[in-house]
Amino acid sequence: QLGSRRTARGDHTTSGAQQQGEGMDEITLRPCADAPLEVLRDFHEAIFPVRFEYDFFSQLAAGRLHTLGAYSGEDAQLIGIVVWDFVTSAQADEMDGPLLSRLVGSGVAPGGLALYIMTLGVRVDLRRRGLGRRLLQECMDSAPARAGGVCAY
Repeated sequence: QLGSRRTARGDHTTSGAQQQGEGMDEITLRPCADAPLEVLRDFHEAIFPVRFEYDFFSQLAAGRLHTLGAYSGEDAQLIGIVVWDFVTSAQADEMDGPLLSRLVGSGVAPGGLALYIMTLGVRVDLRRRGLGRRLLQECMDSAPARAGGVCAY
């Protein structure tokens, strides 16, 4: 499992001593809003079996969606990412059908917010080392202030 410390900038870093496995240099967790659109697109295309619309990546690069990237080493290579937003249950149902309503029923009050996770992925050769869990935890830790901690979807 990864341990972390917060830098003066608010980034989270982990050291090699806290990580498991080869290829896991120091890792920094930080928002991806400053990442080039091409880097975000290439990473998603390498990790996920679906193709995303160009608009998705332009929203990522513009900071309109919440992102947290895991960056490794001196060259700050993107090795993991989670993308989320806070949406009402009605918005979630519009995007994915009435799945949220079926899962949580009245768990989200009408007009209440849910944490909607759009993507969560780690580079294939670095999986099963706790990095995805760390990204998800950081994402979930952001929920109480915005979504009242009601539910994640």
